[in-house]
Amino acid sequence: MDAFSDINGNSDSDYLVLGYWVQALKQQRDDISNYRMGVFAGGNDPFESNNLAGLAGTATYEGPATGLHMKKDNADAEPAFDSFNATASLTAEFGDASVLGSIFGTITGGMTDGGVVLPELTLESADILENNTGAGGNFYGDTSGTDLAGKWGGKFYGSGASATDQPGSVAGTFGAKSADDLQAITGAFGAYKQ
Repeated sequence: MDAFSDINGNSDSDYLVLGYWVQALKQQRDDISNYRMGVFAGGNDPFESNNLAGLAGTATYEGPATGLHMKKDNADAEPAFDSFNATASLTAEFGDASVLGSIFGTITGGMTDGGVVLPELTLESADILENNTGAGGNFYGDTSGTDLAGKWGGKFYGSGASATDQPGSVAGTFGAKSADDLQAITGAFGAYKQ
């Protein structure tokens, strides 16, 4: 497991945690079916979802992204995995009395520990969900990139002093794979309001 947080040495109450994990299930570790992996992201201060309806304007967020990249040379080849770091940039367009708004962004500058440059991933526009769904402040959408497609989602964090203050941060997860299953990216991001 590899986890990142900005809490160390910081008195900020709006901290985020993100990372990935890999688990070997059996002793025969040369078989890829014996492994499981996942990503996670979250924070200690979920945004007060009752304040969503009072938000207006645009907010931008930026921060780190991390995860795992899988690549195969051909359909019969064993997959090779490597961890990566990248940058998440998001824009939230908060709504009005009738809609809560939406959020979209990109994952850019991705590079694996082995030096593979990753393609830019677009986090397509996702509607901000209402509190009555049981997931106030959450959002879910599609991802796209050069020959890649998948899903992404997340949640707002960091309530302000006023009910009309925009969220201070956002965190979530993303994934995408190629149609031929020769490449896949799964990751997590944490970003703060700029």
